Amino acid sequence: MEDDPKPPARVRESPAPSILRLSLVVYAAVLLVTALSAVAWVMLRKAPDVPIAPSPRGVAGKMVLSMISIPGGTFLAGPDKHPVTLKPFDIDATEVSNAEFCAVIHCADPTPAPDLPAVNLTVAQARQYASYKGKRLPTALEWERAARGASGNLYPWGDVADPTFANVADNATLRAHTLMPVRAFRGYPEYQMIGNVWELVEGPVTPNPEDLASFGNLLRPAPTAKEPWIAVRGGSYREPLTPDIVWDSRSIPERFFAADIGFRCAKDP
Repeated sequence: MEDDPKPPARVRESPAPSILRLSLVVYAAVLLVTALSAVAWVMLRKAPDVPIAPSPRGVAGKMVLSMISIPGGTFLAGPDKHPVTLKPFDIDATEVSNAEFCAVIHCADPTPAPDLPAVNLTVAQARQYASYKGKRLPTALEWERAARGASGNLYPWGDVADPTFANVADNATLRAHTLMPVRAFRGYPEYQMIGNVWELVEGPVTPNPEDLASFGNLLRPAPTAKEPWIAVRGGSYREPLTPDIVWDSRSIPERFFAADIGFRCAKDP
């Protein structure tokens, strides 16, 4: 009788398919994490809008995140409080900060003071930022309307000349006179339209002889009346509070920049 044949030796299953499946799972997980990280990075680069507190000055417009909607109509402008009619517009609640500026325009070095207003910028840089945000610089009359309300207040907080309401040179309550965060003082409803930094306002400007002379020693080549000039409003931490601060302007060449000149944006609704 023949011996029963021995069963064939069991061949061990190759581990290759299992390793391959595991590799595919790990690879897919890595791709998913990378994609989520990229989305998060893009979202974090955008400066978040901050809600605004209600205005203590009364009805000044609808609050729209980091911008304030100013209704169209007539307001009292200039030293004589003559009526001026404007279309509705939106204006930033604060001066543009370093953090907001660097989130849109690449900054060579990270700013050590993200809450301070962006300064030492040319008009071209301010316009570039505004364009990227779908905004623009406010006109002189829009800026004035936002600063003094419809009734033509002498100051954003009313008609009382009180320097303690602003970051100005004659505010005796301040330990030092320097730049302060864009929300350092109470909003009326906008923040710091008086003091802190001069703010750029759009519109052609013809410099007077005093303007030309004042910049003769600051710029090379010396400015001329034929080159583009622009106005700034609101004073700065280097200036005292004056009765004309909401309606008067200073003229600067568009190529000029300084440590006490910043800006805020406006846009059409």
